[in-house]
Parts: sequence; C-alpha cells; structure tokens
Amino acid sequence: MRYQTTNSGFKLHCWFYLLATLFAFLISFPVILASHTIYHFQKSYGTSQIEDISRVSEIHGGFLLTGDYNTAPVVNPSKGLIVKTFLNGDINWVKKYTATGNLTLAESVESNDSGYVITGYLNYMPQRKILLMKTDSNGNVLWSKSYAESGDEYAFHLLRQTDGYLIYGFTGSAVFLLKTNLQGDVTWFRVYKSAVEDNPARVNPTRDGGFILLTQSSTGAPNVFQPCIIKTDHNGNLAWSKIYASSSIGNVGGQVSQTNDGGYIIASSSTAGISYSNNICVIKTDSVGDTLWTRIIGIPGEYYMVPITGQIDFNGHFVVFGYREFVPGQYKGLLFNIDMAGNIIWSKSSLSLYNEISFSKISSDSSFLLTGTSASSFSSGYNDFFMIKCDKDCNLGCYEENAPLISMNIPIVYSDASTFVTVATVTTTDILLNVTPAYFLTMTFCSDSTIIEDPLVDIDTSSLFVPNIITPNGDNLNDYFPGNKNKIELKIKIYNRWGELIYDNEGNSNGWNGRDKNGNLVNEGVYYYIINSLNPLSQSKEFHGYVYVK
Repeated sequence: MRYQTTNSGFKLHCWFYLLATLFAFLISFPVILASHTIYHFQKSYGTSQIEDISRVSEIHGGFLLTGDYNTAPVVNPSKGLIVKTFLNGDINWVKKYTATGNLTLAESVESNDSGYVITGYLNYMPQRKILLMKTDSNGNVLWSKSYAESGDEYAFHLLRQTDGYLIYGFTGSAVFLLKTNLQGDVTWFRVYKSAVEDNPARVNPTRDGGFILLTQSSTGAPNVFQPCIIKTDHNGNLAWSKIYASSSIGNVGGQVSQTNDGGYIIASSSTAGISYSNNICVIKTDSVGDTLWTRIIGIPGEYYMVPITGQIDFNGHFVVFGYREFVPGQYKGLLFNIDMAGNIIWSKSSLSLYNEISFSKISSDSSFLLTGTSASSFSSGYNDFFMIKCDKDCNLGCYEENAPLISMNIPIVYSDASTFVTVATVTTTDILLNVTPAYFLTMTFCSDSTIIEDPLVDIDTSSLFVPNIITPNGDNLNDYFPGNKNKIELKIKIYNRWGELIYDNEGNSNGWNGRDKNGNLVNEGVYYYIINSLNPLSQSKEFHGYVYVK
C-alpha cells in the first residue's frame, strides 16, 4: 500500500488546514475593516401639522430627535415627540407621547441598557412640572415621573452621569439643578438666583467633576438680560459665579464650555457694536471666570443676531451656531468658528430654508450634527424641522453662503454675582403617558449629500502618560490619571480591590481625579484600571494595570 492514512495523520492534516484557514482570515481581516462609512446629509422632516425639535442625540446606530408636536392651527394639548433615525438620517420610527395638559420633550440621552432617558416638562396651566421618562430601544415607556417645587418648573437640558441623571431648568424666576439616580429618584435639588429673573441657557460638566451653568439674568430693565456663569461642585454646591455687562434684548440663550486651558468660553449677545440690535458676544475667561478677552461680532446693517448653541471642536476652537435676522421678519441660520485667541477662522450662513440652528453636537466620527426649524416643506406654512450632518468644517454642500462677520474688541465689565443657593424639596409623582406611533415625511436636500468611505485611522497614544501613582490633592500636579496631553477620547473604568466598579467616565477625556462615582475621594491604596483610547471612528486600544492613590 503506497499511502495509508493514520488517525494521527488525519488529525495533523486537520490542524494544518485549520491553521492555514485562520492565517488566511487574519491576513484578510484588515481588508474587511479597511473602511468606515460616514454619512453627511441635509434632511427635513414633517407632516401637515406643526413640529418643533429642540435637541438631537447620537445613539447606537443612529440619532434621536426630541421635541413636541401640535395640530395646525394650534390646539392644546401639545404632544411630546421622538424621532429615531438611522445613521444616514432616514427615519426608523416616530412616537408621540400624551399626558394631561401640554407635554414638551427637551433632551434625551442613551442609557446603559440601550434604552433612552428623556427630560421635558408638563404644562397643566397654570402649573408646570419637570418630566423624566425612561423608554426601551423602541420608544415604549418603562417609567415616567414628574417633579414639582414651586409649581412653575421647566426642564431644558439633561446630562447623563455614571450614577444617574442631571436636569437643568427654570423654576419661578430662578434656575435649578435636579440630580436623580438611575431609577429617577431624587438625589438632590438646588435653586440658584443671581438677579430679579434668571433663565437657563446651558449646563456642562467640568474637569473637576462639577458643573458650569450659563444663565441669562435680568438687569431690571424691561426685557434686558446679561450672561452669568455659575460654577458648582459635583453636589451642586456653589463654588463661584460671575456676571458680565453685555446687555442683550431678550432672553437669547447661548453656550458655555470649558476650554483646554481650564478656563471657559461663553457665547451670548450684546447690543454694543455693529448690528442695529443684538450682536454676538464671545467671552474668554480663566478658570475662575475672570475675563481674558471679549469679541463683539456682527454684520453692519443687519437687524439682529443670536447665538443659541456652540461646541469646542477637535482643533480646540469654539464653533457658534444661531441665526441672523438680516431684515425684520426674515431669518438665516448662522455658524462661525473662533479660535482661543479670538480670531474668526471661518463664518457661514445657511439660506432661508433653515431659519434657525437651535442645537449642535459633535458626533463620534468628527462630524457636526445640527438641528432646528426649517421653512415649510410639508405643512402649508407651519414649522417643519431639519437635521444636518456635515463635516468638521461645517461645509453644508448647498443652501450655504459666506457670512461677512466683523469682529470688534470691546472690553466688557464683569463682577462677582450675588448668587443665592437654596436646597429645596421636590415632590415626585409617577405619571401615565400614552404612546402612539406616527408617520412623518422626509425630504433630502442637496444632490451632493455624501457617503464617505474613510480608511481606518491608527490611534496615536504617544501623548498618553499612564503613571503607577497619583496624588489627587488639588495642587494641579499629578492630580489626574492618566496624563492626557492631547485630550484624546478615553473610556476609563476603575475598580477597587474587591472588584467593585467605582468610576466610569463615559468617554470624558479629562481622566480620573481619585474620586468615586459619588464624588468622594477614595482611600489611599491600589486600584485596578482599564483604559480604552478611541479614535474618531470608535476603534480602540486597551491599557490595563494597577495605580496607587496616595
């Protein structure tokens, strides 16, 4: 017999075949992952009725838009509205939510179990209450709660925390922060009052685990407001507050963000300078709110300009979004980029198809997400809404023109604000919401809406310093773990010696400052870490080991 197959020979042949197949797969694997689809688009959504979308959130596999819906002409009560889309902006599902009285949904975040948590408010006329609700991934309500203190509360913004949720809004003539646990039970409630009337503009987390609030505070003159920023710790206790003598006509919103140098940058409005009425005012401050420089920005001969929101981009610049009233009653969206020295890098305006850019967010693929009110496409003169996903330089592709902005260096007086903080008690009530599906039309603008195949990007971690000891004593030396010079995106998990997860930063690039999820400084000792560094395509490199906290 020339050839005889033994059992061991057969096994060896099988192992050889398996290894060869695995080797071929590993060689081809980088080819399989060699590109990542990035969608850029402009879409308008609507029905024959009235829709008003206030926020957009990036979620797994798409985006979630929240707002309210009403019949045309307006007939109370209004309904809460959630629109879930795929990554290309096409609608996945739409749900309407009703309760006794008017219901408005303000902002949403994705929960750990792939559901959604949404805040807003209920308007029972004359009483208003804060709303927080939890849904599954299809928008079905799992629980919903209302909160009341003075009986005149509006909720506008929502932040996800490792141990719950933070709501920012308006109560009476002041602003509030409401902290809950993951089940919506109240942890604490703080009321902040700096003037005759304070209106909430924006809240953002800060590197030390606290929060920075922007309010528009009344000067006492009719319909005249000034920006005020309030710094708190992680429990909402007041650290400091500053008010800036940049008067605007009306409560104009705005934005405050912490900058890479530990200071802050503010977008607000001012009657000083260039346009007939409000101009845009950008204020750069140090870490305690003292002004470093100011810019008044406007267009000569125009009537009114308003900054509604803004973002720190991947270059560390400040991108501001809002609208311009170029003649009375006619509006265009406005967006511009300003660096940390106060120089305008670029400025653009959307044509009147997009009346107002009301919210912005940077997505995980380095694109900008914009939403707001659009000219009627479906509703015979009533509001529709749009979502734009554009590149890192906000190139819209169409319906775009240059905005001839002029910048002036006008000093603005600032002072410590007399902010009073009240620890208040709220009443929590479980409420019943009715959910119904809805059908919306979608219109895609721009024939050059793009789908981009981006190659994989290697993750540069050369600026990441992972020490084996930190001393988080507040002296700004070795206070954070790890050292993250270039602020690359990190996911950090810290475990104690019993294997309990004590810190999860949810993508914050600032690092761990030796505090647990409740903000308490941990005991001296050894802790285990897992760090994942991400590039804009959410690819990851992992580091793990031990760090000593002294």
